[in-house]
Amino acid sequence: MSHFFFSGFAILGICCAFLLAGAGCASSPYENFNRGVEQGQDADSATKAYGRALENDPHDAEAWNQMGILAFEQSEWEKAEACFREAHQLDRLHPAYPRNLAMVTAATQNLTEAENWIELALSLAPADIDSLLTQAKIKILQNDPNPAREILQQVLQKEPGQEEALRLLAILPSLSSTQ
Repeated sequence: MSHFFFSGFAILGICCAFLLAGAGCASSPYENFNRGVEQGQDADSATKAYGRALENDPHDAEAWNQMGILAFEQSEWEKAEACFREAHQLDRLHPAYPRNLAMVTAATQNLTEAENWIELALSLAPADIDSLLTQAKIKILQNDPNPAREILQQVLQKEPGQEEALRLLAILPSLSSTQ
């Protein structure tokens, strides 16, 4: 048994050495996904790499999510929403996917749907700072500064000095005076 265990590690080590040296082991189905991550600064290259990753594995929820993020950053709301929905369909327990759906639906001013998505994200991960910040932003977009303030205070209790929470708190007084 230990001989087989060692042999498995030896084979894995040899294959890794070939990969690191650029030799020709069969490419991993995650190779294109990893290229997308590496090329994240170059949106076109990253989109192509994630697209190839999805050709290899159309059930890769995180690749769909990354495609959605790239589309979101380009203000391609419909494409971003479709990608985030696909990610969420594939993995209904990952809180980032409904949170991202909340962000894109808020960006298109569908605030009721955004609120529903962020509530789902928070039900999956109640202490998630990013989801709480998104919830506060939705409240701000709804011109509801008091709940936004409470949420941001909650974020600061969990993570004192959280920059985005402090920035949002700083703009709340100007929102209150315009109501």
